[in-house]
Amino acid sequence: MNDELAASLVNLLLRYFRKGAEIDASGGSVSESSTDMLLLHWSISRTVQALVQYARGNSHELQSVLGSRVLRTDGAIRGRILAAETIRAQTITANPGLYVVEEPFRSFDSGPNRVLGWTLRLASRYARRFRSILPLEATYFERTTELLASVRQVEHILPITNDALLQAPNSDDVRAARSSRIRLYRLAADAYDAMRALERRDEHAVADLLRTALVGPMERWRQFELALALAMASAIADRIRVVPVLAEIRPGPIGVIIHIGPYALRWQQSGPTYDRPHLERWELRAEEILSNYGISAGSDRPDVVLSDVSSGRTLAVGEAKYFESEDWKDRLRDAVSQVVTYSRGYEASQGDTDAIIGRSVIALWNVNGQTPTATARDPFVATFADFRSGLGGWADRVLEGSRSAPPFDGSGTSSSASVASVAGG
Repeated sequence: MNDELAASLVNLLLRYFRKGAEIDASGGSVSESSTDMLLLHWSISRTVQALVQYARGNSHELQSVLGSRVLRTDGAIRGRILAAETIRAQTITANPGLYVVEEPFRSFDSGPNRVLGWTLRLASRYARRFRSILPLEATYFERTTELLASVRQVEHILPITNDALLQAPNSDDVRAARSSRIRLYRLAADAYDAMRALERRDEHAVADLLRTALVGPMERWRQFELALALAMASAIADRIRVVPVLAEIRPGPIGVIIHIGPYALRWQQSGPTYDRPHLERWELRAEEILSNYGISAGSDRPDVVLSDVSSGRTLAVGEAKYFESEDWKDRLRDAVSQVVTYSRGYEASQGDTDAIIGRSVIALWNVNGQTPTATARDPFVATFADFRSGLGGWADRVLEGSRSAPPFDGSGTSSSASVASVAGG
């Protein structure tokens, strides 16, 4: 991936999905429920898409598998008689005409076909749920809808009806699919193996999924917002020496995405303590004009919100401005206005608007070497380059102004927040 922003974002996210608990303070952890998030994105991943598209155009490659089953019969015998089992059955039932035989049969619900059918059903189930939780404006909504429709078409084509497919294929089934000369089954094995690797949180599999199914399809501005949220989480975690825990990431307005000890980060959601500030007469008139044009005035939605979990207080907001050619000063003007407006939204419940402004952060894609400086009462300004070096200066502001910050004794540990308590949060 040559895209600097996307590649950096993948590397930041990967820290949360690395296997095991041996993660240092600069790394991160992921809750068990977030493995589910990986599987949601697996359902629209390249491996599943490749399987579905190929299956739609090559259903003729489906082949029945020759197997065997043990039956009791007192009629026609179509297989090999099992002598010992037959004698035992005749003795127990007193039926001299009863035979136990191993009968050959062909089916579409075993071997490679089981891998194919089970994988498609699982992908369909996750894609259906993924679409149900995505807002209509989400980047993935249309793609998820199209893939789900394709999976259902394939399911109708496959001559597979046995309920045994609801059970996962065994190792022999998967091995047969991997070694099959038929490409359809090899693609099914690829999709199945990718899913199992994600369940194990294999680093290479997770990185590939993040790159192609999560970060890659995101709009650039949304990537920049998420990168800001992760940089904020890392900065706070470094200062209080805890492991940040990823809760859930998906496009659209959602709740908490990262827990950092006693703190939580929301992405694209203002939180429960936000009330829209009172609008002046001419501000209301501007909204009326937009409405007359059939255009929504939009809603107050900070890009990132940092809050104290125990008190519910909002500590800071983050505003990310991604741009290619615009003057960074114009985007800074927009961001300052938005930060002030958002901070006003917490005034009724908290009464500390100016404090929130001073703890907030504005992220600009690039300032052409002209980093703006201001007093501690003003929002902290950072660029994308600052994400890599860390937002420690901003974190110091937040923790100094937060009465709920865990005391730091200089020993490298926090006296009130442990890794165990975070992982359970």
